[in-house]
Amino acid sequence: MKFLFFLLQLLVLQFVHSQVNFTFNGFKHADLSCDGDAYLRSDGIMAITNDKPKLIGHAFYPSALQFMPNQNKGNKSSVVTFSTNFVFSIKPKYPEIGGHGLTFVLLSTKQPQECRLNQYLGLPNDTSMEMYSTRVLAVEFDVVQNLEFMDINDNHVGIDISSLISNISKPAAYFVGNTTISINLKSGSPFHAWIDYNNQEMLLNVTVAPVGILRPQKPLITLPIDLSTVINEYMYIGFSASTGLLSASHNILGWSFCFGGKAQDLDLSDLPSLDKSVKVIHSKGFIVGISLATVTLVILIILGATHIIHHFKNEDDIIEDWEVEYGARRFKYSDLVAATRGFGEKHLIGSGGFGRVYKGVIPDTGLEVAIKRIAQDSRQGMREFVAEITSMGRKVSGFVVVAQCWVSKVN
Repeated sequence: MKFLFFLLQLLVLQFVHSQVNFTFNGFKHADLSCDGDAYLRSDGIMAITNDKPKLIGHAFYPSALQFMPNQNKGNKSSVVTFSTNFVFSIKPKYPEIGGHGLTFVLLSTKQPQECRLNQYLGLPNDTSMEMYSTRVLAVEFDVVQNLEFMDINDNHVGIDISSLISNISKPAAYFVGNTTISINLKSGSPFHAWIDYNNQEMLLNVTVAPVGILRPQKPLITLPIDLSTVINEYMYIGFSASTGLLSASHNILGWSFCFGGKAQDLDLSDLPSLDKSVKVIHSKGFIVGISLATVTLVILIILGATHIIHHFKNEDDIIEDWEVEYGARRFKYSDLVAATRGFGEKHLIGSGGFGRVYKGVIPDTGLEVAIKRIAQDSRQGMREFVAEITSMGRKVSGFVVVAQCWVSKVN
């Protein structure tokens, strides 16, 4: 009779566990408990956070699950064997610097106290866990290196037991035979994770690989542990993530869980697709701002160049104060070249006073003039030159033409 009762009890327990085994190939119409900034998107993706700063999100299976139904029944560990696999994506807003990660988590409460932003991944800190007797078993997929928690790098997988300092962690990778192939968790690409606990061997295994790669035979992490010393009889299971000044979108595309054996494989072809617009590293506002700034810069350069050209083009048209004082008039250099037939030697009158003097005839007026051409090595300044010519022009005689013009430079 006792034997029959024991068999009946095992059947009931197996029936209870079979009722909580589940597979979500996408989360449309899924009955899950989301809090904080987590929500189920209309396209079937479970968003733990979007890429806005300072967010916390949790998504749990709605009821607590019994992980220790067979306490003291002869098993090495009273925690039942379980298995889960899921597809996730972490897309930092700025991939080059990351944006914190996410965790698959077993929690003793669905409403943990004093959850934290930033590097806390949406979980309580160690003090809060102890104060509120919160049991936590988390597998973290982290994309920021935090020295406070002794992270090994900014792209790792770790197992955390009632602390955010990992008991064991490894750089994100998977195995093909004995060859290690690294993966970049913050690439925004979807990854497939498998987490399994065997209560006979008391081993917790974690495996991860890009979606489309068959499950590697060798786990990335193997942790020998008796989970009955870590978790309560009833625990909530789900996902947790947070952002800080560094932000990222944390998405779950599919999730399968099973007590007592291997979780059902996900139908990868039936999973929702990541929003293509999310793949843009910079927002539309950022691109528009950069475009406007570029256009503005180009306009300023054009205006500046136009101003400079206009300034030099019209420099010779500016009448200086001393020109008014001495009454000298300007001529274009080309006009003087024409007047002297190219400053030919037969038009040379004489030299001295820092240059040569030529006889010329202004083409448009027929006016005969004496034109002084300053030597390039002359030390005579422009003001002195004009004063000299003007004073010479005032010595009018029957043989001297009134000096009344000047040219400052070749036009």
